[in-house]
Amino acid sequence: MTEPGRAGEWEKADDDVLIPWATSSYSGEGQDCVEVRIRRHQVDLRDTKDREGGMFTMSYEAFAGLKASIKKKDGRE
Repeated sequence: MTEPGRAGEWEKADDDVLIPWATSSYSGEGQDCVEVRIRRHQVDLRDTKDREGGMFTMSYEAFAGLKASIKKKDGRE
């Protein structure tokens, strides 16, 4: 079974995926940004400009810490 991904991309449906690849609404056109996919036991991140270049995988706790650090750095606490 397949389901549509972002930008016309087709991905195999995966019961482990809770939220498919998405780009942050904070990202602007042409800026450096990442896509996030929420899985049952982990969070995956990949470069929007190089989707085939691999991804980082981290725990929910590590992802929450990353988000908090970014918000603090940008003054968006």
